[in-house]
Amino acid sequence: MKSLLSSKHFKSMKGIRAFQSLAVACVLLTGHACQSNKELVDLVETYHHTGLTMTGESFLQEVQETPMWLEAWEAVEKAGEPLPNEVFVVAKLGNRPCVALPIMNNGEITHVALYPVGAEEKPEIVGGNKKKPSGFARGFLQARCYRTWERHGLKVSRDLKALAYQNDKSGKE
Repeated sequence: MKSLLSSKHFKSMKGIRAFQSLAVACVLLTGHACQSNKELVDLVETYHHTGLTMTGESFLQEVQETPMWLEAWEAVEKAGEPLPNEVFVVAKLGNRPCVALPIMNNGEITHVALYPVGAEEKPEIVGGNKKKPSGFARGFLQARCYRTWERHGLKVSRDLKALAYQNDKSGKE
């Protein structure tokens, strides 16, 4: 394993991106059973014209496995244009991992939807003039995980970055 991590190919951006895509696909496909769900096909087909990658397709299929996916997806689309090809897995201590989905408006990422993997919870949508982000969401932003998107040439809004340091005036988390 150590030799793989120190190889020149792995250190290249292509190697890292391929590894990230493979990791997301593996996490999302774990436990995923093939279905003939009409809604599933429609959502994948909707984003197919955008050049949907294996990562994006796996993510969209996994999203539709949750019971209230349609309501959650409508909230995501209301926030802006989701970029399923740009998702990546984020560790969440003491809980399941999350998949971070960037949401774009006017050429920049203004929101992030944090989907818990394998859970039947709605995603937390961070950004815009919404409520204060959870501690996990602020930690995601403070760790500057969004730099992955910036390395791919996407612009992340200053307002989204600023949410990492938003004060809570009520004193509650």
